[in-house]
Amino acid sequence: MRSSVDRAWSIYKTYAGGDIEGTIRQFSNDIRFVWICSPELSPYSQEIQGREAFLKRMQELDLLFEYVEYDVIDLFGEGDRAAARIAVTMRNRRTGNDLSTEMGHFWRFENDEATEFVEFHDTALIARAIMQAMEDQYRGPRLV
Repeated sequence: MRSSVDRAWSIYKTYAGGDIEGTIRQFSNDIRFVWICSPELSPYSQEIQGREAFLKRMQELDLLFEYVEYDVIDLFGEGDRAAARIAVTMRNRRTGNDLSTEMGHFWRFENDEATEFVEFHDTALIARAIMQAMEDQYRGPRLV
């Protein structure tokens, strides 16, 4: 069986290559995805349970943003867990503006599949980007 680092690296490599279906196949059917963000700042902050719901969330976000760069800075793990620091540059599909940030990822694996994925990021930066990308559809507080 592959190490947790090898499993996480495989997901990053597949995702960075634009293969969403190949990425999703590496997650368990009951994957738990948590995007850490204040719910009032992002409609995407709630917990997602299940592969189909996770795929839907990825597709929703893909309508708003295009990844320009996606780099794994640090990746380490032990047993069934892995953690990573990721640097990303995303382009707002509506405005064309780029934003760069770092994110923290925390993984849990079982039977060679990801069963839990928790993502931390700069809440204010991402909320502002979502507000701009959603324009009139955004219902959260307006950030300066």
